[in-house]
Parts: sequence; C-alpha cells; structure tokens
Amino acid sequence: MEGPAEGVTLAIEASNPAATSGVDGFVAVGLCRRTSPFVWDCRALAVQAFSRAIGEASGQATNALPGSLIEAIDLAIRRAGVAKTDIGRIAVSTGPGGYTSVRVGVATAASIAATLGAMCVAVPTVEVVARNIGWSRQGTPGRIAIALAGKRESAWVVFVEPPQKLDHPPHFAWDCVLEGAVCDATHLSAVHARTPFDALVADAHLPEAIGAWARSAGVRVEAPVFSAVACFEASLTHDAVEPSALLPVYTREPEAASKWRALHSDAGQDAPATSIERK
Repeated sequence: MEGPAEGVTLAIEASNPAATSGVDGFVAVGLCRRTSPFVWDCRALAVQAFSRAIGEASGQATNALPGSLIEAIDLAIRRAGVAKTDIGRIAVSTGPGGYTSVRVGVATAASIAATLGAMCVAVPTVEVVARNIGWSRQGTPGRIAIALAGKRESAWVVFVEPPQKLDHPPHFAWDCVLEGAVCDATHLSAVHARTPFDALVADAHLPEAIGAWARSAGVRVEAPVFSAVACFEASLTHDAVEPSALLPVYTREPEAASKWRALHSDAGQDAPATSIERK
C-alpha cells in the first residue's frame, strides 16, 4: 500500500440510508499532508449530510439539508474553501448496503473522479462501521460482529477483532482484511459457540430471527454509525484505483437477476451470469 498523495480527498458515505433517521448519507472534504513515509496529518475541512426526503418535499426551509448527494458534495466543497480541481482522491463506501444507494454512491464517485482526473479509493462499508465502534472507551467488547445488508433470514456478517490503535490518522489499523459472509441465526450460533463475540452491531434491517438469537444468547445489539470522516480516514489504508476500476460490493445476487433466472429456468433458457460478491 502506497498511501495517499498529499492533497484534498472527497469522501462519500451513502451506503446505508436507513441507518440514520432523516439522513440518506454524508459527504466530507479532507486535507491530507504526509509527515513521514507512513504517517499523515489529516483533518476534515467540511462535513455535509443530505436527505432525499427534503429534496422531494415542497416548500423547503432555508436551513434544510441538501436534497441529493450531488448537492451535498457541491456544498461541502464550497464550505471547505477548496476548488474542485484541488480534489485528487475520491473515497467512497462501497457496501454492503442498500443496492441502489451503494450503486449511486459508487457511480457518482467514479463519474466525478473521471471528470476531475482524480483517483478513487474503495472503502469497505464494514470498515467505516468498525472505525466508529469507539475502541478507546472503557467497556468496549473484545470481539464484535457487524451485520449489514440484512434481508429475509440472513445478513452479511463480519467478525472484527480489536484494532491496533495509532496516535495519528487513520487512528486504527487491522492486521487482516475485514471479510465476511452471509449468515443466518444458525450460523451465528455455531460461530459464537466456537469463538464468542460480545456485541452485534446491526441496523433496523437485522432479521428478527438473528435478533431473537442474540437476545437469548446474551449478545448485546448496538446500532451502527456511518460517517464520511471515517470513510476518509479508512481511505488512508487502501490504494487508489482508476475510476473505471471502482466497483460496488453486493452480498447477494440482485433480485432482478434472481427473478429472471426463476422465470426462464423452466423454459431451459440461460439467465445472465452474475456475481453475488462484486458486480
């Protein structure tokens, strides 16, 4: 990993719009300055939330949030006092999350980067959540499970060990890639029996069966926190790629593809091939 060049980073976290009441996502503009080969002096210049519900409503209040991701980006850049051409990196939370919201965030990041001649940084959404756990506070669990993209009886679950704490950005570092898999309550129970975890971080879309198991097993359920600042800090630990190489992370086959497959399987027709990991 080379780390970022010095300059301005635009960070987008809009992967899970239902996680924060009344807010669909966040944008941050950060300034990064290298102080040694492995240390950066970084600070957020501006943070902006947006809400599509505000944009769709009539008679907006003058102090309302921007009604779209693009408006939030424009406002954050102006508030940061930088020029669009100063942006050299665009970091984006790539999922798992809402199918449409992840796709819009990634497409927006790639389009702006291509226009500005900037590079992109794909930040796994689980790392954004993990950075907001509050590892420094007393009583933080030693091992946690983060559940994202809950649907029907399962969710995408990543088991996270305590990170190495740094006294400079990016503040936390993990020894391994935070990888996960689709799990249901039975899977989680088996994992917990082998290697217990103290807390389950999950939003309101957590399947009821998993929530019921957590309560019966004495596993505390906490709400996740998503932030563009955490996305900005996480981008320091990932290499940049060309905009064309930026891809969203999906944990399941898109529903449209599943319906197509089911519709045509009886007729012996081949449905389009898809990847349930990345598309």
